[in-house]
Amino acid sequence: ELEISQFKGLRQALAVPGTEVVAERSGPLGLLTAVRSPTIPFRHAPGLSLNATGEPPAQIGVFTDGDGLSAITAFDGRREPLAYLDFTTTALPYHLLDEPRVLVLGAGGGADVLLALYHGARRIDAVELDPNFVWLVREKFSDFAGNLYDRPEVRVRIAEARGFVAGERTRYDMIQLSLIDALSGASARSLSESYLYTVEAFGDFLERLEPGGYLAISRRLKLPPRDSLKLFATALDALKVAGVADPLRHLALIRSWNTTTLLVKRKPLTESEIADIRAFAEARSFDLAFLPGLTEEDANRYNILARPFLFEGARALAGPRRAAFLDAYKFDLRPASDDRPYFFDFFRLRA
Repeated sequence: ELEISQFKGLRQALAVPGTEVVAERSGPLGLLTAVRSPTIPFRHAPGLSLNATGEPPAQIGVFTDGDGLSAITAFDGRREPLAYLDFTTTALPYHLLDEPRVLVLGAGGGADVLLALYHGARRIDAVELDPNFVWLVREKFSDFAGNLYDRPEVRVRIAEARGFVAGERTRYDMIQLSLIDALSGASARSLSESYLYTVEAFGDFLERLEPGGYLAISRRLKLPPRDSLKLFATALDALKVAGVADPLRHLALIRSWNTTTLLVKRKPLTESEIADIRAFAEARSFDLAFLPGLTEEDANRYNILARPFLFEGARALAGPRRAAFLDAYKFDLRPASDDRPYFFDFFRLRA
């Protein structure tokens, strides 16, 4: 009998009395295990602000290969129960856009689709690589999920994200990648290629945006920082390749207690947008890590770290000592490229 490691999330969840596996689906992309727990309900909302006053509706936890928890959330068509999603860093770009056309890359259980619906997106294209995940939401738990993937404003495609973007002619107000491969970086995944986080990929995403559109990427916060700073460096290079004269006017980076969200705007951020980003972060006690005009005193106010690591790293990557910083840093933060597509390879031999 298959024995799941005691350190994996699925094994720990099943140790709770009353918890049961309600569906299982396997394929080349992994084993998906859907779990319901009436005793200790799932409340999956990564990076939820400590200022949030609401909690998620009922959820079914979905584990990939026994770990990497995501969730399918109960939805009855009402927006009000989804208010908690607005207290995550992922919600930031919606406070800069009105009724956007959104492309969600890595739709999974549908959290980002629900967030888009909450903010009144007029069109949502949701791309998911694993057909088994789409089956869970659309077929197995369709009533529980409120037929989310069959709503008129939602178009779901089973496809590889980069390939979809290359073949799609639609322009979007926002392209969102949230917590995809969230647990990668310390395991064998570091030896696997990923074409989502290369300089060329960022260039492709930016080309698919409207002139005032945003690329929004959320990751788990790791300390010392690695994913978030590597993404920041990648965005800088992609903007330079695109011929942007002052890339720093196009970037914003915020963090919660355990997530980060990077915004890359095709056009420079306006003073009004900068003020809106500051207001969004302050209302939710999120910390600013990079923003035009940001000072060190503004960067480590709420979820306080020993030092403002993200701010220091982003400032170094954006300044004249970038090469020295990259050479001295604990992790390899050099941007990945299509010829060297190993974003999760942070290893330095001297470490």
